[in-house]
Amino acid sequence: MDRSLEELWSKRSSDFWREAAPYIRYMLQSGFPAFLSLVGIALLVSYSSFLRQVPEHYPIALTGAAALLPFVCWSPLRSWLVSADIVFLMPRESGMKPYILRSARRGLAVTSIWTAVAFIAFLPLYYKGAALVHPLAAAAMLALLKGMHAYAAWIERRMTYTAARRMYRLLRWALTAIVLVSLFTFPLWKTLLFLLGAAAAVYAALKLPRKHGFPWERLIIEEARTRRGYYRFFSMFIDVPAAGTVVAKRAYLAWLSALVPYRRRSTYTFLYTQTVIRTETGGILLRLTGLGALSSYFAAQSGSLDGWAAVVLCCLFTAVLGMQLGTVRHVHRYSVWQHVYPLPSATRFQSLLKVARAAHLLCAVLIACFTVVPLTLQGLWLPAAAAAFIVILYAAVIAPYRLMARMAKEREDD
Repeated sequence: MDRSLEELWSKRSSDFWREAAPYIRYMLQSGFPAFLSLVGIALLVSYSSFLRQVPEHYPIALTGAAALLPFVCWSPLRSWLVSADIVFLMPRESGMKPYILRSARRGLAVTSIWTAVAFIAFLPLYYKGAALVHPLAAAAMLALLKGMHAYAAWIERRMTYTAARRMYRLLRWALTAIVLVSLFTFPLWKTLLFLLGAAAAVYAALKLPRKHGFPWERLIIEEARTRRGYYRFFSMFIDVPAAGTVVAKRAYLAWLSALVPYRRRSTYTFLYTQTVIRTETGGILLRLTGLGALSSYFAAQSGSLDGWAAVVLCCLFTAVLGMQLGTVRHVHRYSVWQHVYPLPSATRFQSLLKVARAAHLLCAVLIACFTVVPLTLQGLWLPAAAAAFIVILYAAVIAPYRLMARMAKEREDD
């Protein structure tokens, strides 16, 4: 690699982590690691209890494929590129190959570690089934898949059209899911034959779309998205520098904003509703709700700790939802429109509380349903009632009260 480009890569990487170090320290002091430890212990207890009583016809192969698929297909690329590089670095495009290879190696190493952890966690369940493939051979197959995905993801980044990139990514994930199910179901040679055929078909298909020589804009967009993700996470613990937001349409949630009355005093209610629905906050809430519902459901189904493990998970995810919704208070706080357009600023706090409470209740109740119903069907009435009561109390009363206290303190500071 060109010495100057190598120094640029190292400098930008070290600058980012040096800038993030204080926020990481605040995060570590916040008790969040202890919360993660509790979640990990609860999941470990639930998993151990489930392993002791795995149903006879449980779909082990499907479970393993579903657990490993995100890790195998995950191919991030920290390029450290910024918008100004289109002007100042593009003339050196011919020498960028070693630069981007260093980013690719770093991303492949990190995701391979997470894939190995997920595979090791799956092994006890794998041995409950037929286990036709030796774990070392399966690990080698996963390593081969990781390398293929890293290459295919780079080709997708170079594609000119977004629709083509999404279609090929969907095809890649679908074929990988089939390969993983085959790996845990059939002898290794059959899986290898299918993998070779699928890889040849995908390789030929990747030749068809138009591509850029070097995807500057795509890499810059991905880098900006990654930075926003880090700072959005840090914003749950301390104020961080503002970063640009990405707006998502989410047509399947657009009907919620239509429920807001069309009147002047509901202006901020509409703004915060759109903020929760269309920004990255809404995406995080959806993912947390889905993960919390699945985790609580499996813990409730297994009956771990007489159902109380599911209650703990349900309450923990409800608390995390409240932490995430607390970050919405920074949005529109310094909006210039309140000085240009006569917005009803007196209703901003009430509108924020109303929207945060409604969103929190909706997501928390969905998680609680996946906890309460399985527990009730098993006759575990007390844990089911406790989960429903705690979730509703926290989402409807405790979380809004804490949010109101934070906003009052910030109002005094302003």
